Amino acid sequence: MSWGVQVRTASVSWGNSFNLQVGGLKLDSNQISGRLPVLGRSGSGKSTLLYLMTFLKRPSEGSVRWSFPDGHRAVWGPKGLDPQESTLDLTQIRRQCFGFAYQNSTLTPYLRVRENLRYPLELLGGFSKAEMDRRVHAAMDRV
Repeated sequence: MSWGVQVRTASVSWGNSFNLQVGGLKLDSNQISGRLPVLGRSGSGKSTLLYLMTFLKRPSEGSVRWSFPDGHRAVWGPKGLDPQESTLDLTQIRRQCFGFAYQNSTLTPYLRVRENLRYPLELLGGFSKAEMDRRVHAAMDRV
């Protein structure tokens, strides 16, 4: 697998009212091309599955294994990120590997649109001011 994710018999609980069990899921770059829609009824576990797969919610059992396109690996289990099998830390994973579009606005109200768009690039680092401006303007032009 050049890159992909594998969920091995993972279980996630939210209090006493909800328990999501994933018996086994394996997706690799040959099966998906960058985007993966997740469909289901309200309350069926779509968000919980995404939290599990993006390292926001730990499984109470089982594991989530990622192989990223750049060759890095990450294994997420009941104790968190497995340092023996992971080549990235959580901050790197969250900044470099996943993006989220929330249903409700998550813009910072005291920043301009341009500043809100620029903020993730500043967190990621490695971009000059001119490159960040170019990327922000390109994103704004697409919209």
